[in-house]
Amino acid sequence: MKRHKRTWPKLFSLPSKINTVRFTPFSLISSWNLQTILVFVIIFITCISSSTIAYIGYEKNTQVVIRSIEQQMQLSTEVMIEKISMLKSSTTNEEFYKKLSYVLTLNQRKFNSLGLQPMQFVITKEKGVEKLGDFSSPLPSLPRSVIEQIEKQKHGILHFQGLTLSFAPSVDLNNQIYVLALQKEDYLQSVLEYRRISIQVSLLTILLTSFIVLPSLNKSLETWNM
Repeated sequence: MKRHKRTWPKLFSLPSKINTVRFTPFSLISSWNLQTILVFVIIFITCISSSTIAYIGYEKNTQVVIRSIEQQMQLSTEVMIEKISMLKSSTTNEEFYKKLSYVLTLNQRKFNSLGLQPMQFVITKEKGVEKLGDFSSPLPSLPRSVIEQIEKQKHGILHFQGLTLSFAPSVDLNNQIYVLALQKEDYLQSVLEYRRISIQVSLLTILLTSFIVLPSLNKSLETWNM
């Protein structure tokens, strides 16, 4: 009898040629994720850059306006001290406060023409805030610590709770301190308007970026679907 040759079953067989299989769904998802990430990155960079430019511009404009106002206030204070001295030397005591009210009114109108509402008053030796003669002006509420700081500094500029104070002592006002005050929100109106416009421009830039990038994303997805 012939012995039959035992044959072992093939566990697996390798094809002669390996066919490349395209994983279309996986590729589509990967492409979509990549495009989405790219869109968000572009929008994020646009937001950051626009916000940074707006913030830097706002801060620089704020500092420029504050310095300009401080210089105007200091100059106005020095001129007012000189005018008070001239009035005191050229008028009687009865006429002094009448003409002083007129000079203060002219100074007020000068600031009114700039859209500002100045306050003009004196700090007395008793550390109080009082009006100058018959001149009508709103009086701010200043704490004792601020008044003491003004007395110690004697002349210059001080910022306190939204107020900018320019002051100088006057011998002709019984050594009282003349003070010119402005609300910060009044003279920063132009800067606040700039900030509002900057925010609007930033939002518009983001919207335009989205309108430009999103169609490109849709076209890429349509190409992959085909």
